[in-house]
Amino acid sequence: MTIFGLATEQVRLGRLNKYRKTLLGDTTVEDTLKRLNRLTSIEAQTAGSENISKISFLLLPLLLVYDLTASLKMLMQDGTIPTRAIQTDVSELNNSIAELRRETSEMRYDDMVRDCRLWLSPPDPSTNHVNALNSHHEGTATWFTEGEVMQDWKSEGSLWIQGKPGSGKTILWNSELTAFCIPTLSSLTSTVTFAI
Repeated sequence: MTIFGLATEQVRLGRLNKYRKTLLGDTTVEDTLKRLNRLTSIEAQTAGSENISKISFLLLPLLLVYDLTASLKMLMQDGTIPTRAIQTDVSELNNSIAELRRETSEMRYDDMVRDCRLWLSPPDPSTNHVNALNSHHEGTATWFTEGEVMQDWKSEGSLWIQGKPGSGKTILWNSELTAFCIPTLSSLTSTVTFAI
């Protein structure tokens, strides 16, 4: 990439001949492009194999249907199969296709229901708590936990924290939770309610 930067600078300065010498004399660009082409080819092969493995369960019944119709056609041309057997095989084929459609429809429905339940399910507060603890830097919210605001809250019993998204309300609350609430809750005999 640095060779492109040097070459671009030379073109910008109007030194086209030097640019050609820099670009053509150094094989770094060519080697990099070859490696990039190899990586792109490997990525395409990997993506293709993943797609094939995902749809292989649908292709197998279709291949069986194709084999069945090819063998029926061959037997019909020979005249060795009676019409009743053909009608039975066609009926079985229709049943197989209907079953395949039903299973595919059920799979799509199950996926949709799972996605809807996941989307509608309430967030897990422990996940938010752990993320907030991991985002906490040493000394964050000490002005709150050791300051006058904390003393007022302890005496009044309620505290309203508001702010824009991303302003640190969750980090502040988790600092409070670990500094005061968890140790205090174990010794309380009355009910405590948190609304977040």
